[in-house]
Amino acid sequence: MRLCLGLTLALQCCAGGGCGKKNHAALPKPDTTQAVSADPTKPGSSYTPLVSRPLPPNSQAIDANVSAEAAAGQLSLELRRYIAYTRSIPKNFEDFVAHDPIRFPPPPAGKKYVIAEGKVLLK
Repeated sequence: MRLCLGLTLALQCCAGGGCGKKNHAALPKPDTTQAVSADPTKPGSSYTPLVSRPLPPNSQAIDANVSAEAAAGQLSLELRRYIAYTRSIPKNFEDFVAHDPIRFPPPPAGKKYVIAEGKVLLK
């Protein structure tokens, strides 16, 4: 049995089925004439900045009757969704709400929503 296996392997190597130089002339060459430009100023560019894409319409409205802490928790979830979709972190809370169409109740008097440590907090 071992002799048959050894002879089979030896015949495959000798017949060219194993090691050796491959014929690269048969492989198609890559087409470099249709290269897509990553420069947004050139025509035919497929570059689209991630921030310019509108958010999907599944943004929610936070109920006006919830507490400010609960609203901040729901805004934190919406912030995570925003970051995952746009792949960018907003500079501040105002920048976040300017780009995300979510409706939320106003903060209590004397407080405001801020983004800190990746969450929306009341300060």
